[in-house]
Amino acid sequence: MSAISGNQATKNVHHYAAAQEALTEIPLGSPVVPKRARQPQDLSVGDDEQPAPGDGCGWHFCFSGRCVQHSRTAKWLLFWMCWAAAVQGMVVNGFINVSITTIEKRFNLMSRSTGIIASSYDIASLLVVIPISYLGSRPGASKPRWLGIGLIVMGLGSFVFLLPHFAVPAYEGKINSGTDGQAPQNLCIGPDSKRDNCGSTSDGSWLSDFFYVFVAGQMLHGFGATPIYTLGMVFIDESVPLIQSSYYLGIFSAMSVVGPAVGYGLGGQLIKIYIDAPAVDPVDLGLTSSSARWLGAWWVGFFIAGSLSLLVAIPVLLIPAVVVRKDVPPATRPTPDPDAIDAVTASGVTGFQHLDGFCRSSKELLTNITFIFLSVAEATEGFIISGMAAFMPKLLERQFGIAASSALVDEKILHACAIAVPAGGGGTFLGGWVIKKLRMGCSSVLRLCFVVSIFVTLTCFAFFIHCPDNVFAGINTHYDGLSSMSTPEMESSCNLDCGCTDVAFSPVCGANNVIYYSPCHAGCTHASTGDQKQMFSECRCLAELPGNASGEAGAHLLPHQATPNLCPNDCGFLGLFIAAVAVVMSATFFISMPSVNGTLRCVETENRGLALGLQAISFRVLGSIPGPLLFGIAIDQACVLWGEACGVAGACVAYDNLHLSRYMFALCFVVKMISTIGFFIAWRSSVAVEASKTPLASPTIDATTARAYDNPALDST
Repeated sequence: MSAISGNQATKNVHHYAAAQEALTEIPLGSPVVPKRARQPQDLSVGDDEQPAPGDGCGWHFCFSGRCVQHSRTAKWLLFWMCWAAAVQGMVVNGFINVSITTIEKRFNLMSRSTGIIASSYDIASLLVVIPISYLGSRPGASKPRWLGIGLIVMGLGSFVFLLPHFAVPAYEGKINSGTDGQAPQNLCIGPDSKRDNCGSTSDGSWLSDFFYVFVAGQMLHGFGATPIYTLGMVFIDESVPLIQSSYYLGIFSAMSVVGPAVGYGLGGQLIKIYIDAPAVDPVDLGLTSSSARWLGAWWVGFFIAGSLSLLVAIPVLLIPAVVVRKDVPPATRPTPDPDAIDAVTASGVTGFQHLDGFCRSSKELLTNITFIFLSVAEATEGFIISGMAAFMPKLLERQFGIAASSALVDEKILHACAIAVPAGGGGTFLGGWVIKKLRMGCSSVLRLCFVVSIFVTLTCFAFFIHCPDNVFAGINTHYDGLSSMSTPEMESSCNLDCGCTDVAFSPVCGANNVIYYSPCHAGCTHASTGDQKQMFSECRCLAELPGNASGEAGAHLLPHQATPNLCPNDCGFLGLFIAAVAVVMSATFFISMPSVNGTLRCVETENRGLALGLQAISFRVLGSIPGPLLFGIAIDQACVLWGEACGVAGACVAYDNLHLSRYMFALCFVVKMISTIGFFIAWRSSVAVEASKTPLASPTIDATTARAYDNPALDST
């Protein structure tokens, strides 16, 4: 809804494309059923550069010259829709996920809060998907107008999302040493000194209130992006020859995957830029991208995405309501059969014209055991995908000691992104290819889903891969280093008279390779900036906890010095974990096309559209909405120390890696077990249904299969 964990938007495209493919083949002798409703068109028009009256490109009151009419083609429509899909994926499934950790730290948010922010997109989309689909599909409605307005709303959502950055004072990345006449904030200043950081705007106690602004921005993203994957796909389908529809939608689907990949890559590079650059030079603060107090320019990506959304909205709004198809040459076009056209109208397959038809179809679906449990299984897949997309960068940072600024630009993480995108796309393609190659029936498809789901459930054991915790004074080891501890205790004899009660979390790594909550808690009394980095000295607590002075951090420091960085973690399991995640992703996306195919085959033909609609709703309600929230809660449960300044709780500052891996495994395993059970019940119920059907007499059937695009009645509408 992703580079590392996929994307709900891509799943919508797969649903629609699979439905179209399933409805393309109509056995000879069957009633004529329209694949889709098309706008009436003059079949004698051979040059699609000559628009019908009122159907030209542009805004007729100011911008409708002849040169603009050359863009009134299906190819230009696809071009701009691909841009729209790429921008949507870039911001929603790229920049949001990359920025989660930075936003947590900057605005003192819990993981459950950022989980709600991530889920707000699907909540908003769920609220408006039905009215937008209905209003935008009415006769006379202009789909490009809905799409253009949606892009504008999505762009405004990006600008709203970045507003908190400009509404708060500049980030204080440097620890004040008191040499500029101000009282030092994070150093050991003695019991008789008084700090002045509480009660001012710099204490950060009010920053968490911007949570609601982030939710508002994400909901605008959801409102604006909804037309792209509902009306947009229909508009593309209506504007191209029927035989080319799958080709065009396939390109559109590919761009929806490229967007998140670009978002992850570009977002990772932007995080390497200091948050307040260019107004503040991090060199003057003695900070580097590996410093613990470093925060990257998370907001720049949303500015780029918002600007692109508004720019793409302009050509989309220029597209006419009807893009006249450039069909086959007039000499080879079939002559419309009036009787066939009347049969299409008389068949009544034009949607639910009466409430009783809708209620009857809904009842059939809700009493279809195969459909119900297949929908539950698909929803749980969405749960895993959305949760991993939102928190995988943070999990990599916490479990494997990767700094936030480099969590997605480190060479190994770039490899992860390079693996994740083709793993998801390749898994989806392979799933569809296997069905086609083996010519599977409904029960065989569901059996395949069940078997692969068992394998994916076993891959959840990959979450057991974790690194040991760094030595953190006062959290997992006493200051004297003689024993471990279960309850954090930040005070010791070495810092008891430093007045560290109201000091904010600003970790330092001592020469002994031990992490301290702040320079004050390390007993540091002096700070200096030299060689483009900040240094703390006269740290009294380092002598009490010898640690490992031969490590990477201690190799360049004197015994009483510390740096504002996290101590390096020498764990070598990152590559193994990335490979395991790639397997999980590939197998998860492998199931996507077979499950959609199974849905289309386990329901009646006239109920397929409603079935996919109900599955889309259940996918959000049971999957992509609660997924990030519950993943965030699970991560918070592994927190061993919450940041606190001036009596106000903030974001978690230290996690227990063992508990974090166990909570992630438990959540993944339970959800995947539900998915596996759902696929199993759906498979067995489909077998029972097939066995209960009375075998029909073998009629003589022509081996030739009539396709929808060979039907004169359908080709004429």
